[in-house]
Amino acid sequence: MKKYEIKDFLSFASAFDYSDDLGIVENEKLHKEMKNWNLKKFQEFYGFTHRNDETGKDTIQKRRV
Repeated sequence: MKKYEIKDFLSFASAFDYSDDLGIVENEKLHKEMKNWNLKKFQEFYGFTHRNDETGKDTIQKRRV
């Protein structure tokens, strides 16, 4: 499993135009705001934390206590 880091999420975000999907936030404004997000904010926004390299699927990996 590969754990996504902030730089991975920023790279991922740069490939998308969110203005069509969200309709309420301008794409450039959202991308600018994302530069100040922490890792948890990205994980909540996208709904995943890790990528399984074998299956190619993104998943949420819960922390072990």
